[in-house]
Amino acid sequence: MTGVSHSGGSSCTRCFRSPRTCDASVDSDTVRTFLGSLDTQRASFGVFFTTSRFTKDAEDAADRSSKSVVLVDGQEPKLMIRYRVGTQVRRQVEIVEVDEDFFE
Repeated sequence: MTGVSHSGGSSCTRCFRSPRTCDASVDSDTVRTFLGSLDTQRASFGVFFTTSRFTKDAEDAADRSSKSVVLVDGQEPKLMIRYRVGTQVRRQVEIVEVDEDFFE
């Protein structure tokens, strides 16, 4: 579990996970573990991000769950960041280099 956030005074809790799986698909055991962590945190909603893919069994495990779970895979996180959908900028970095033409 990467993070837990509580929204306002309501009982809604969101749990996020971002495993570092680049090549291997996320299987149903991993999704079930995530669903169990939602129970541990008393969360009603979870978002599972991966840069790889979810297996069909993993998608089925999420669909069968009583929890509301969103599976985000493949290129979707990159597109979310690129087009700033569901994201926010925390810090911008400015890279400065010396302009050698200035000194000629």
